[in-house]
Amino acid sequence: MKMNDSMIFLTISEQIKNSIKERIVNGELTENTPLREQELSTEFGISRGPVRDALKELTKEGFLVAKPNAGVRVAYRPKEDVLDLVIHLRKEIEGFVIEHIIETITDDDIAHLENILDQMKKACQEDNINTVEILDNRFHKYLVEHYKDTHLLELWMFIGNCMVYRYDRFNDLMGSYMEHQNILEAIKKKDKKQTIELLNTNIQ
Repeated sequence: MKMNDSMIFLTISEQIKNSIKERIVNGELTENTPLREQELSTEFGISRGPVRDALKELTKEGFLVAKPNAGVRVAYRPKEDVLDLVIHLRKEIEGFVIEHIIETITDDDIAHLENILDQMKKACQEDNINTVEILDNRFHKYLVEHYKDTHLLELWMFIGNCMVYRYDRFNDLMGSYMEHQNILEAIKKKDKKQTIELLNTNIQ
């Protein structure tokens, strides 16, 4: 695993988590496959602490399941009809958030979102889908975090992680960047209706 990234700054634990998640999403790690701390720490050449943290986060996000005295295993993928429901729920959450936060978004918030999109544009140009996925998530998460409700954020995170299995929809990565750029432009104008419409188009 590459233990650094010129595009974004991640802790070792986050890098491990993303590496394992990528293997799960692309089918390299199949459903019900056991994951063991010692084996992973040997593979990555690090102590067990960051591996343990990564596995805990992946369990929290729904990619892994933990069983008493049996360690963790790769969770089962959501069924296709469940994914359709998940998409609907995520649209509802993000639309709800925009309804309540768009008037409170500051210039600093805009600058932060612009920075994310600058990084996303570069990742798209380099055809780095893994980094694009991370930055896509950061863009939407920043908006949900702005509502400042832990329960809503945790619900959104679990729903969003279910949708990672569909991330291969981006045959044209620059199309993804442009969708987010258009969302940001609508946010800048405080155009609630257009922002929600653009989010609904983006969330698939």
